[in-house]
Amino acid sequence: NGLWPISFALRPFCSAKSAVGCRNMQLGYSLLKLNNDIEMPVMGFGVFQITDLQLCEQVVSDAISVGYRLLDTASVYENESAVGAAIRKSGIPREEFFVTSKA
Repeated sequence: NGLWPISFALRPFCSAKSAVGCRNMQLGYSLLKLNNDIEMPVMGFGVFQITDLQLCEQVVSDAISVGYRLLDTASVYENESAVGAAIRKSGIPREEFFVTSKA
């Protein structure tokens, strides 16, 4: 139907060849290659029930430091600002992240 990813492969996010730019990434996970050729992580980090904004920012920063690039939040969690702050402070370009949010 043209809506589903066209390939699926397990590969490390950070390999020995690209170790210089890895920023301590240790997480290996599956990626989906979407129809537009963008590769999206299958595994993400969610922040449901983390209501303390300082704690949320810290745990998202920790998740980023080990390689997570798919982050899941929602407006009803009331912690989207902490997720954004962690992304900004990481120094990693925003284009490298997938952020899912919902009402």
